[in-house]
Amino acid sequence: MTRQPGSSDVTEDDNWLQIETLGPFTPLDAQFSVYPKKTVPDTLHETLFGQPDPTEAERAEFGDHTPPLATYAV
Repeated sequence: MTRQPGSSDVTEDDNWLQIETLGPFTPLDAQFSVYPKKTVPDTLHETLFGQPDPTEAERAEFGDHTPPLATYAV
């Protein structure tokens, strides 16, 4: 993890990476007669693309303007 220029000098948090085992879930089928087609199963959508509440450290750094999170790799 690399500290960005201009960020405050705070101690590193060892919990910046969270690993969670999910399952079982059913993979998507051919989706005949489905519009719009799904990109992920319903049970995984919130986990992959939902917006979790900001942590205390994020609130301290960004205040009310905490940027939204995104999924970068799965």
